Amino acid sequence: IDRSHELGYKIATHMYYLDDARKLLEAGSDMIAHSVSNVPVDDAFIQLIKRKKVPYCPTLTREVSTFVYGDTAEFFSDPFFQKEYDSETIRPLKDPARQLQVKNNRNAQIYRAQLPQAIENLKALSDAGVPIVFGTDTAVPTRFMGYFEHMEMQMMAEAGLTPLQIIVSASGDAAQYMGLEDLGTLSKGNWADFIILDANPLEDIRNARRISAVYVGGQRVADN
Repeated sequence: IDRSHELGYKIATHMYYLDDARKLLEAGSDMIAHSVSNVPVDDAFIQLIKRKKVPYCPTLTREVSTFVYGDTAEFFSDPFFQKEYDSETIRPLKDPARQLQVKNNRNAQIYRAQLPQAIENLKALSDAGVPIVFGTDTAVPTRFMGYFEHMEMQMMAEAGLTPLQIIVSASGDAAQYMGLEDLGTLSKGNWADFIILDANPLEDIRNARRISAVYVGGQRVADN
């Protein structure tokens, strides 16, 4: 961590246990990634992360990806998923031998059992005013880029965060805590990456799936 800072880099540290998260904050980590999942976060930890002004990146879908393929994932039949991913892509994940391997994996079952604790900790930290930044750990074969972002937003909503909190965590706050300029908000002079929706996501975060148009750098992306 010290060497990273000497070189001018921020550093995000991945953890799982509350004690590790506490030590990483004391050591100067700039971001806590993944969820504290083994026990409830306590007031001492909440005050520490607030005092350090460090954001928390829950990546709930990362936890899901460890165990969901112990069976045929329900989202495989989601039309929104099927728009981007075909049957050949998911075929290896439906292999019975692989599913049995996941089902019998001890770590996968621990992640499944402790996911509710991770969700409760997200809500507790958010309620306490800890900055929440959006992340998913997508882009590996079992974490589907694009779809898992929408799944993450839905899980954050189920944890009790409002749609506005979720959107801000995935845009303005994410850019701010990554130290990125001219990104993350619809502001004059900012890089114009945005989407147009057919329904209001502030009413239901699932409306973020109702994508009418995508713009990158102010230019509309072709529908295909």
